[in-house]
Amino acid sequence: MYSARFAIQHLRYQPIPRQYKDLDQAISMAKRIASIAFGVFIEDVKTFVKVALNAELNRLAISEDQDDETMQHSEKRRKLLKQWLKSSYPLDYQPANTLLPTIIASDSQQALVGLPLSQVMKISTMECVQKMYDLCKPGSRVVNVAPLVPGGRFPSVLQIAIEYMSRISPATADANCEAWVKYYLKEVLVEQHIRYVPWHQDPHADQGRQPKKAVWNKWMNLGAPDTAASLLPPSTDDPEVHLANPSQSDPNVPWFLSAITLSELTLYLDREVKPMEWKRPLQGTEYVTATIHWAYEKFDMKNPAHKLALVCAAIFMRILPNVGFHTERLEQRPVTRDRATTTKYIQESAWSYPGHKNGLTDMRPFVGMVVTAILGYMYPQSPLRRRMAQFIVVFEIDSGLVRGQSSWNSMSLIMS
Repeated sequence: MYSARFAIQHLRYQPIPRQYKDLDQAISMAKRIASIAFGVFIEDVKTFVKVALNAELNRLAISEDQDDETMQHSEKRRKLLKQWLKSSYPLDYQPANTLLPTIIASDSQQALVGLPLSQVMKISTMECVQKMYDLCKPGSRVVNVAPLVPGGRFPSVLQIAIEYMSRISPATADANCEAWVKYYLKEVLVEQHIRYVPWHQDPHADQGRQPKKAVWNKWMNLGAPDTAASLLPPSTDDPEVHLANPSQSDPNVPWFLSAITLSELTLYLDREVKPMEWKRPLQGTEYVTATIHWAYEKFDMKNPAHKLALVCAAIFMRILPNVGFHTERLEQRPVTRDRATTTKYIQESAWSYPGHKNGLTDMRPFVGMVVTAILGYMYPQSPLRRRMAQFIVVFEIDSGLVRGQSSWNSMSLIMS
């Protein structure tokens, strides 16, 4: 526990370069603390699997029933274990689905079935975070219950991480503080590509205590969606399809809006992560850069209005790179800039192809641009709307407009 406190305190004065540097200070620190905790969790799981496999292979080595095929499979399991331990994200779909089944299976035929999943098959990332939080929150008695690894260091580290994250939370009420901590724990869990966690054996029908302790040969997939308002009716979940490609139905797996067709968009609207084309922008002080950063943080895949903005972006990104506005029209713009004249001028202006200008053929930047524009106009508290409000005040003073005139009419005039 002392080493965990030291590592967290060290982050305050010597943060890891470029790690969450563009976020709000409290959020940046919270995610750095959570990153330490889940780094320990991954190491616990790796040690858990390594120790269990070595113990099984040692038993097989002294067994009199071992044949050549078993020896070859054991050697293959050792090699794959080394490969899996070196993976950047050992609990992600690719290494877990390709390496862990063979590492865990005692014979080659069992490995073909795939990773042995719990009877439940999958839960959401927030359900996993909630379980971890309840088991490790300050003041609770930590017990060896899945997904915690028996004998691991993660429970004590997470307990300290929750304590420090709660201290820097901007929320004042205890319930809001707890929700804030769990939200950023979930954010980091997803960023660490934790798609599987060790789980307990399936419940039995007999009397007696049900299994709760994590084992190395039973796993839980964190690919279920969080319970939230959905634009689409839930689809039937075929276990065979899930086993074949579980990442396809995982709402936390990265995806690209430009790589799918509009007809396929319905399969992705209930994802919980932004499309990969929309990169995290740098923090800025000017209202344009401030709006871009604000919209990125404001966007919520569970908000139906935000999803609609994403649908608009999917349409516009396929149109905007191929149309333009001829610069000659700028010289013909009307001198009088009232709303009616400006609207008529725009309606009479034809769109034109941009030609061969560099950068206009790439549709990817328009994902963030379109959603940012929609959210910027939608919310009065956005940096864009606040900037527009400043201009409205100046315009009303300079033009002598009657006080009490509709702010939205004035805003429309400024926008035109």
